[in-house]
Amino acid sequence: MAIDSNLPLESLNARVNQGDSAGIAFTEAPTVNLKLHRTHTGAEVKGTLKSKVKQPCSACDLEITRAITVPINWILQPATPEISDDDVGLLVYTGDHIDLEEPLQEALILTLSPFWHPPRKADGSCTQCDRVCSQVAWTDKDKSKGTVSLGALLKGAVSKN
Repeated sequence: MAIDSNLPLESLNARVNQGDSAGIAFTEAPTVNLKLHRTHTGAEVKGTLKSKVKQPCSACDLEITRAITVPINWILQPATPEISDDDVGLLVYTGDHIDLEEPLQEALILTLSPFWHPPRKADGSCTQCDRVCSQVAWTDKDKSKGTVSLGALLKGAVSKN
């Protein structure tokens, strides 16, 4: 069975706004492309969700609209006492029908980060706006340096004050 549909944009943005949305909003109704394959106890769901989201860059606070694609790989399983619905990638249901709208919305929302920023070019400029933001707290190169101790963070905070 194939599902090719769209999720309602209004209900998705209403769900995003329930928490601290940090200026994040979906600008395009998410496109759902899923294939369901029956298994001996339930179904396997594979496919993608695609949408566009606008949010402020965490480095320069410029609002950026970007496309996102979320891979979906779930197992649908009827509820039994032995199955825990806490397992990642397992959706437990009761009855003959399952509404996938809520878990699909959740999959989209969980891919977002309020600290997202576009990658930087070699010269330090943004790949989205070509600006060099002097307020960038970190660069993509900093990720390879590993972790920083609490003492080093506190020492840096004290020296700035």
